[in-house]
Amino acid sequence: MKPMGSKSDPKAEANEINRKVFDIVSSIVSRSRQWEWTVFDNGCDGARAELTPLLLDLGIEVVGMDLLEDWLQEKRAKFAHCPNLKIVCGDAHHLPFQDGVFDIVTFVEVIEHLEKPDLALGEIHRVLRDKGELILTTPNACGLWALAAGRLPAWLYKVAHRPKRFREKTS
Repeated sequence: MKPMGSKSDPKAEANEINRKVFDIVSSIVSRSRQWEWTVFDNGCDGARAELTPLLLDLGIEVVGMDLLEDWLQEKRAKFAHCPNLKIVCGDAHHLPFQDGVFDIVTFVEVIEHLEKPDLALGEIHRVLRDKGELILTTPNACGLWALAAGRLPAWLYKVAHRPKRFREKTS
């Protein structure tokens, strides 16, 4: 237990999954010449150490979303000093964003909790910019394989064959 009032290092507190996702986001950001990045952290609250502080350390714009407003109130208070963080309440099945607004979407340990993961993946596809990156993790390998066997191939086909007008609109 850390003493009251002590400052913590988010990198030291992050769990292994969040550190790996952070490393992936860092490598995407560092290998590009793009000046500004917008990351959507879908399901940003989570019970374990958060990904949000790690992403904020990169100096990028982060939009965090979760379904439960109570959790988000606590997060808003915790990160009130961060102008590059926007926190919204919403449902992964119906994202409250315009088309093609995010460079990277992190979907860490969320998909296994959804009733309709294919609908959520469709929404992620919609809000990602052309050539955007989705980073998805799940602890439930059986659930992911069931998704892959049933719905994921059709979604990937749609991504690969999206209409030209959509590609032009988001570039």
